[in-house]
Amino acid sequence: MTADQVREIADENRDAVQLAIRAARLQHSNWGIVYLAEPINVPNLMDLNYLAIVLAVAARSDTDAGRANEAVADVTAGFAEAAAMRSEPAPIMALHAIRVTTRQVEALKDILCRSDPSGTALAGLAAAIDENLIGSPMREALLGELKHGRFIWPWVERRYFDGRPRACSPTPIAFFRKSMMVAFLTFPVPGPKTACKPNM
Repeated sequence: MTADQVREIADENRDAVQLAIRAARLQHSNWGIVYLAEPINVPNLMDLNYLAIVLAVAARSDTDAGRANEAVADVTAGFAEAAAMRSEPAPIMALHAIRVTTRQVEALKDILCRSDPSGTALAGLAAAIDENLIGSPMREALLGELKHGRFIWPWVERRYFDGRPRACSPTPIAFFRKSMMVAFLTFPVPGPKTACKPNM
């Protein structure tokens, strides 16, 4: 999208963005909405996805205009939206929250690469991100995988397929011939650092 298109979309949806920012700052809320068209009374996924897109676009528009703190407030509302979705009764909502979070992460990268938000704005953003991490069972699963990978790495490095020597384990040479890629898939190696590039 061009800068003019981004600004137009942001301006058309400014009321929705401001309401989302207001909601993100509340510790508890109950809007009293009944979703009659949904069997388990949850918001429509397309509407939630559209809100996430609008928040990301608004963040880019604010960044273009040099309003760094306002841009951070936009993505903070997006992260808060994802955190709220994780508490919904339908499991699909937690999965969709990942999609919303990913979109806000990309918008946040653009903000940090092209502007310098204040510490106060970033503190509010950190709180919204922490809320996502605390409520996500995926975080515990990923941490467990990382810890397990580090634990078995010495044996994988010696080419034992299952990560430790046992009577039924294949010999190191047999494992080496079978699959050396296991070492790369098991050991958590950080990716290379890349320069920030604004999203186009």
